[in-house]
Amino acid sequence: MEIDIIGKRIKSVKVINSQENCKYYERLFLYLDDLVLDVTVDNSNDELIFKKQNSKYQLEEDLIEPEWSNKLIEGTINSFWECQNNMGYNDLFILGINESFPTVCIYSIASQIEIRMINPININF
Repeated sequence: MEIDIIGKRIKSVKVINSQENCKYYERLFLYLDDLVLDVTVDNSNDELIFKKQNSKYQLEEDLIEPEWSNKLIEGTINSFWECQNNMGYNDLFILGINESFPTVCIYSIASQIEIRMINPININF
């Protein structure tokens, strides 16, 4: 990704729900300190597309602030991973919020966006 997001705080998270499946999204907007990260999916290959928008960026459509987003508000992006699948497509993006290890997973499935929180597991051998 060509957009510098390291060290940026998340001010808000908004989504456009998928019309096909209520647990997925058509678009994801991460409102950061001075920009909006607009995430969509390329329908031809399920690759995630990232666009930098002006911090005042608004859509005509009603955006929803999902309940799970409260866990991310005011968090700082410390790290991120762009993952490429075996066919060469970037369909997985992982954020490290307030940590240097993965905490949020954003991926495309069936031309839609799904988000999962990653909970660390303490394993003592």
